[in-house]
Amino acid sequence: MDIPFGIFIIRQADQKAIIDQNAKSNVVNGSLKGYPLWGGEMKSFMNAALNTPTCMRRGTCDPVSGLNIIVHFTPPSVNPKKTIILFTVKADATAFFKDLSYGGEASGGSIITLLAVMNALSQVRDADAANDFQTILSSEFMVAFLQGESFDYSGSQRLAYSLSNGEFGKLSYNITLDDVKCVIELGPISLSNEIYVHSHNSDS
Repeated sequence: MDIPFGIFIIRQADQKAIIDQNAKSNVVNGSLKGYPLWGGEMKSFMNAALNTPTCMRRGTCDPVSGLNIIVHFTPPSVNPKKTIILFTVKADATAFFKDLSYGGEASGGSIITLLAVMNALSQVRDADAANDFQTILSSEFMVAFLQGESFDYSGSQRLAYSLSNGEFGKLSYNITLDDVKCVIELGPISLSNEIYVHSHNSDS
């Protein structure tokens, strides 16, 4: 994203101070003073330099990185091997302004929702241990918390690459894309009463 002009944000706590200073310095008896008027100058120090290669060489930029967290809800079955329902959620967020990452709330809501679903299912699983909850399921559940989704979906791309090239899982239980029955992605979830579900296939 290349924006050809500077953008600043004024925090709410600073707005009153600016308005008060303007009134004190520029207004007398309800009228403006003569010019020059009081004004503010904004400065923004940035660590980034020129382009990515230069910034990386100087050590002022970090590469996009992170770790995907992927867990089995139930122990994987080897014989017979079951299909997998993969639950995914975005585990990161970006900030346009320093220390103001409002997108973190969207990711946090999705993560909490997924954890709540898994917790509810685990209680059913533990309560039904005598009937072997795992054998009742036609598919296994796998949960993935993906990093780097805010940067060209690098987390899910890495997961898809590993599944496509047979690099996912242990040698005794290797998982491929053919084993994945469907993917359920939890997007931003807020306190709204409306929830939208999007399906890739009409029969999903």
